[in-house]
Amino acid sequence: MVWPIPIESCWGSGEATALKLRNMGIRLMGQLAKAPVHLLRKKFGIIGEQLYWHANGIDYSDLHNIGEPETKGFSHSITLKENKK
Repeated sequence: MVWPIPIESCWGSGEATALKLRNMGIRLMGQLAKAPVHLLRKKFGIIGEQLYWHANGIDYSDLHNIGEPETKGFSHSITLKENKK
């Protein structure tokens, strides 16, 4: 279903990545799915491999920590002396 979609529509494929893929002759998700994964990894690093797996309908996202609260950082917001109701 995703193979006829242009590569620009893929997650992780911004303008620069899409341009590099087009220069490699990859314009559609189907072409990306058939590309040698080792070449994509060499050219784009881990993102190249993730693009390959996504084009093949595979997502290796870690789902074990879903629902657990994220670690929060400190912000630059202002704390007021009292709440007015």
